[in-house]
Amino acid sequence: MRHYSQEEWADFARGVVSLEKKMAMQSHLDVGCGSCTSILNLWRRVRGIAQREAAFAPPDRAVRMVKGMFALHRPRKRRSKGAVSATLLFDSFSQPKLAGVRSGETAIRQLLYGVEEFHVDLRIEPNEDPVKVAVVGQVLNISDPDEKLGQIPVALFRRATLRAEAITNRFGEFRLDCLLESGLYLRVSVPDGPELRIPVLEPKLPEEVYKPTDSARVKSLFPGRKKGTRRKD
Repeated sequence: MRHYSQEEWADFARGVVSLEKKMAMQSHLDVGCGSCTSILNLWRRVRGIAQREAAFAPPDRAVRMVKGMFALHRPRKRRSKGAVSATLLFDSFSQPKLAGVRSGETAIRQLLYGVEEFHVDLRIEPNEDPVKVAVVGQVLNISDPDEKLGQIPVALFRRATLRAEAITNRFGEFRLDCLLESGLYLRVSVPDGPELRIPVLEPKLPEEVYKPTDSARVKSLFPGRKKGTRRKD
């Protein structure tokens, strides 16, 4: 007597066998094969459990809770690899100086660059050596402020020549001292992310042109009290 396999009885229980094979397998059962009948009953119970599970729907409250947990602990977005030029987000020299202090000279320049979720805050200021400058910066992750950005290599280049290099501390801070040259840029290698390329703008005063103010226009804006003629008694 030929017995059928587990897979064939699973298909028979699900009703996916051909009509000819179904009739042959049913005849096999009708002759009283106990082992094949037990296998078929097992697969029928499995099919019944699967049908009941498909009809089960969890409460909406439980679904919302699970979705909320996954939203809080979702995996980070895949960061792009390779070198990326950073975008200048802020330059202190582009801001107008306050009235009354425009004549005061300052060589300190504050810059903020951004690439994806990373920001690099730079402060370029004169060094003790008059021909050098200090580049002080901090690497930040604005989407995850608690991320530790320590031990990140930071290198200063002029064209393809290395001028200085440093490693960030546990707060993501670094300092570089270098000669004041044109064409300087930073390479910041963030973990599992792109290499940030940041131009180092020179810490010199921008040229400001102030147009002379027409005295007549000023008088019209701030009219003084006209002298009156007093009639003598």
